[in-house]
Amino acid sequence: MEQLPQDSKVVIEPPPKEQYRMRGLVHPDVTNYLLMIAGFDFLVAAFFCVLSLIALLNGNLFGFVDGIVGALLFGLPAYGLLQLNRWARLFQLIASLLLLLLGLLMIYSKNMVFGPALVMIFGLIAIYLLSEPCLRIFRRKTVVVENAGT
Repeated sequence: MEQLPQDSKVVIEPPPKEQYRMRGLVHPDVTNYLLMIAGFDFLVAAFFCVLSLIALLNGNLFGFVDGIVGALLFGLPAYGLLQLNRWARLFQLIASLLLLLLGLLMIYSKNMVFGPALVMIFGLIAIYLLSEPCLRIFRRKTVVVENAGT
């Protein structure tokens, strides 16, 4: 086996970002916080799907459409966050701020169960989406083009 000189260093570098293939659901740079936010959104979207199914079984067409729209409003940004799409971060941030305001209005109107829950959940989501680590992740997202240069 070949010996290296004593003053040489062995440097092991990670593969370049171009080698990542996004065939899966989650981008490799997604943080645990984004996974939790997307999981919460998927859970709410599933809840809206169940509500729309119940409304359909009861013959309530408006409730069915309302449930489908709610599922899309929570499900699409969740998928976009897992792919680190900037539009999903912006959509989630706007929705979180609106739901935070709704929670504050509910607290003001003496609803002390759902109001604080909305404020805590969507306030924390908005704080993270506005934080510097989250902004850095969405800024450095790499776009992978397959078969580039061949």
